[in-house]
Amino acid sequence: MYRNNLQQLFRAAHFPVDRYGPPHLKITPEIIGDLRELPYIQQWKIALQNEWFHVKLEDHSLFIFNAANNSPSYSFLHAPVVTESFRTYLDRQGLEYSARNKATYFEEYAMLLETASFRQHLTPIRFDVDKTGYRAGVHPMAHIHIGLENDIRLAVRREMSPLSFVLFVMRQMYPDSWTRLLGRP
Repeated sequence: MYRNNLQQLFRAAHFPVDRYGPPHLKITPEIIGDLRELPYIQQWKIALQNEWFHVKLEDHSLFIFNAANNSPSYSFLHAPVVTESFRTYLDRQGLEYSARNKATYFEEYAMLLETASFRQHLTPIRFDVDKTGYRAGVHPMAHIHIGLENDIRLAVRREMSPLSFVLFVMRQMYPDSWTRLLGRP
């Protein structure tokens, strides 16, 4: 439903998309429950391994969109590892980014990813609509969470769409893509 709009946006901004998740992926309450019980790095690893994402970026960050039960929740899982993208890895070796080179060199790159160091600071971002948790002045119905292990809820006046959420993340986390997007006629 929103995939075409996102793909157009990503092309316009030269956003570093590595790949899209399964086209008919539904994020179930069980998946959400399984992930939220785990430490952040494990959440990211399991979402990546099980392809529980809608968009994977070249830096290994993930976008996950859930609109079940009329309570949207959109997540940006900031990659906890510090490593170059696969495209940069190939380029550094004088190789072009192609399907053939992906097949040939990805296993070698995956080993590099396994040994990559972890970021000191992570900035996951999540948008939620929580009608049942609403408490005036305490817990906004529509809000954005930024960071880990805190009670920060930034109230928003309107419900975000996956597209507006991606634009928000792009502006905050990927200023080069945001700048290119703004520079379009």
